[in-house]
Parts: sequence; structure tokens; C-alpha cells
Amino acid sequence: FYSFCEDGTSAMEPGEYLKFCQHAKIFEKGVIGRPRCQMIFSDSQYGPITADNWSEHLRMDPNEWIEALIRIAHAKFAKHAIPIAGALEKLITQHISKHCMLTDLDEFYNTIRCRKVQQVINEYRPLIAEVFLKYATSLERPPQLSMGDFKRIMMDCQLIDSVFTHVAVQQIFAKVQGPSDEDDDVTTMHFNEFLDALVLVSVFK
Repeated sequence: FYSFCEDGTSAMEPGEYLKFCQHAKIFEKGVIGRPRCQMIFSDSQYGPITADNWSEHLRMDPNEWIEALIRIAHAKFAKHAIPIAGALEKLITQHISKHCMLTDLDEFYNTIRCRKVQQVINEYRPLIAEVFLKYATSLERPPQLSMGDFKRIMMDCQLIDSVFTHVAVQQIFAKVQGPSDEDDDVTTMHFNEFLDALVLVSVFK
């Protein structure tokens, strides 16, 4: 859920990694904070950084991700005097599975489409629709947003920062796509998908 790259690889950028740490409630005053987690991101990178591969070290692959989890577990539970395997198990059971494992997509979408959320959307639907139509550059009918259109909305709203990055925007764009078929272009976003995306952006921010 926290990793997305345009080239199709599974990799996590610093912003998504820190968002995971926040969601998993890793940060704990006097134990492990944001700076320590940032250091773990860097320390988990494999191999020396050179002029040719520096860009690869700006994101974390699955093996580096596992190493980072082990380092986080060691840092968070060091005072408990338990083996590293036990610390990792505590991290997974008490933090990751408890706070980050929303694996049932139907449940997830039912949550973001609940009655109270829909009440807010319905109240502002004319405004949202006006914005959607203003930014939709696609010639398709009904109107649709391209990835670039959606990014431009996020940028014009000044939502993109060091945590909610361009990659996070791409990730949300991809996750709201409905089941694809011959008549559904997954490189564009329909209005209902745009509504879901706005809710996801709100949750992310």
C-alpha cells in the first residue's frame, strides 16, 4: 500500500516510509522519533552511494524494507531486553498488523464511502464537479482526468510536500482505478474515482 513507482517496481520513497511510521505509531518520545527513523531509512540502503546509483538510494526496495523493520524493532524495544526476533514480532503484532493492515478492499472503500463522508461530498459536489471539469484536459466523454491533470490539482491546492509527495499522488491515482475492461482506460480518472481520491488525499494528509 505504501509503495508505488511509475516503472512498476515495488519501492518506497522517504515520504511514504515516514507516513508508514506515523500510521504504525512507531514514533515514541524518548525512544524513537522521526530523525531516528530517517536515519534507519539511510542505514538500510544496500551498497555505497556513487554518482551512478545515488537516485536508487532515494527509495527503499523490499529487502531494504525488511532490514529497516528489523532496525526499527531493535530501536523501539531495546529496553525490553528481548531477542531481535521477539522485538520484530512485537513490532508486527502491536503496530503493523494493528494499525496498517486494512487488507479488505471492500471494507476500505465502504469506510471512505460512509454516510458522513458522502454528506460532506454532497454538500460540496457542485464545487468539486466544477474543479473536475476545469482541470479535465482529456477529450474523452464523459470528461476524465489524466495523471497530469490530477497532479496539477494537488499542486495548485499546495498539498504536495515532503510527506505527501508526487509519488504519493501517483499511488492514490492508481489505487482509485476501478476494474479495467476494454472500455475503461486506467490511465484516466472518472468523476467517481476523483471523489474517492479526494477522500484518500484527506486521509493521507
